[in-house]
Amino acid sequence: MLPTENFDALIDLLGQEEAIYGEMAELLAVEGEALSAMAAHRLAEIVSRKETLVLRVKALDESRRLLSRRIGAALGLCGAELTITRIAGKLDPLMSRRLTAAGSALRNAVERCRKLNEHNSHAARRGLDLIGDAARWLIEQADPVGPVYRPGRGCSAYGAAGRGPAFISRQA
Repeated sequence: MLPTENFDALIDLLGQEEAIYGEMAELLAVEGEALSAMAAHRLAEIVSRKETLVLRVKALDESRRLLSRRIGAALGLCGAELTITRIAGKLDPLMSRRLTAAGSALRNAVERCRKLNEHNSHAARRGLDLIGDAARWLIEQADPVGPVYRPGRGCSAYGAAGRGPAFISRQA
């Protein structure tokens, strides 16, 4: 059996990951508000902060995997058997409860982020659809002097094609 420090370290890593996912959930909630408000300037900052959190999670996750493999080897577990539930099943009841609780807390935090991310994804798609619809309307709708935008030619010039003066001058 491994010393309890290894299990304490694993529980600590799970807790650190849970904390980062908690920060991510807060960011995803702010991102949802920014998407609803169509505040593109806020989204850029949020994306940058999310990327930083993802890098931190990746580093912790790699440490957790290495530690889990070491623990698994000592407990005779490998591959698909190497789960928190299986590891906890081989520990004393107190350590088992601590490890199971840490794993459950992380799983809940990840699930919360997944739901928020899914909601934000739908909101982003709705926003893109709205922008696409607005662009199509601008391209297809005609005003009294013609379409506002023409595909491939940019904005139409006021008065183009003999519909009126191209510009107005105060001089006679």
